[in-house]
Amino acid sequence: MDAKNSAARKAAAIARSNAELAAGLREEASKGERAYYRDTPRRDLIAQAKIHISAGRIVFFKLTCRGCGQRMTIDLPNTICDYVRHDVSDGGCGVDTRFVKGGFMVVTTPNGADELRELLDALSAA
Repeated sequence: MDAKNSAARKAAAIARSNAELAAGLREEASKGERAYYRDTPRRDLIAQAKIHISAGRIVFFKLTCRGCGQRMTIDLPNTICDYVRHDVSDGGCGVDTRFVKGGFMVVTTPNGADELRELLDALSAA
């Protein structure tokens, strides 16, 4: 009997946990946060971006607006800011968002053998 009760209690706890998680994700999304972005903490993001920048690539940092949840890109290449305003003139909500986590995109050209060697050297040096 104890095994059945124990299994039933575990199943009920898992179901409650899943329901709370789902409710939390809905609440987070309703606040403007996008739960499906796998944002990287700022310090790690900068370290990863430096590898690409040292290989001569251009990096544009991205983050999620805390006001409306839209994804924003910093217009200046290879530049990260402490705060980013979601510009109203570009259809944004005008809210300032502190850049604590985000992502980046890399602008590249087709890789040649020399460029691949440089990237591998930069990765091994990091």
